Amino acid sequence: VGEPVVQQKLDTDMRNIYGTGDFEHVNYKFLNDSGQRVLAVEALEKSWGPDYIRFGLGLYSDFGGDSTYNLLVSYKKTWLNSLGGEWKTDVQIGNTKQLHSEFYQPLVANSRFFVVPSVNLENQKFNLYQGNNRIAVFDRSSYLGLLEAGMNYERFGELRFGLVGGIVKPNLEIGSPALGLGQSRVDTGAFTARIILD
Repeated sequence: VGEPVVQQKLDTDMRNIYGTGDFEHVNYKFLNDSGQRVLAVEALEKSWGPDYIRFGLGLYSDFGGDSTYNLLVSYKKTWLNSLGGEWKTDVQIGNTKQLHSEFYQPLVANSRFFVVPSVNLENQKFNLYQGNNRIAVFDRSSYLGLLEAGMNYERFGELRFGLVGGIVKPNLEIGSPALGLGQSRVDTGAFTARIILD
């Protein structure tokens, strides 16, 4: 207020607001109100949402007898609070069965810092080959919890650090018992780090 307009900063701010993905368009104009110059920003929210559902299909074939498929449904609920909290859940069936749910919570209004608690339940099949012959099929179930904290680098990406823990249950589904893994449950835990550049 009361400072001169810096056109480059104003244009950058408008791009950042539009870049949140919450608006159909963002525009501004200058008004004359009782002799004062007033900046008016018009940000039109999307006519769809703020909740989103997405469907996906993955098909795989090696043209040698192995074919798999995965069906995905993803539900995202946005703006759960004034800081822009989001809840996202993915459900997948097929070769890989998965339920992943996470809550993304910005810690400040500009969304620079955030925390993301999540859970991941997964069941996946793996084939073991000897030469060109499949000799066993393994089934692996995992039940994991993850807590991450991170920061956004404006529109360029994000950096996350976290802790993951849970259990993994490997199982020999088809094949000789001699190929068994010997353990029915493995406790797991790790520190995680991830950088995403866009």
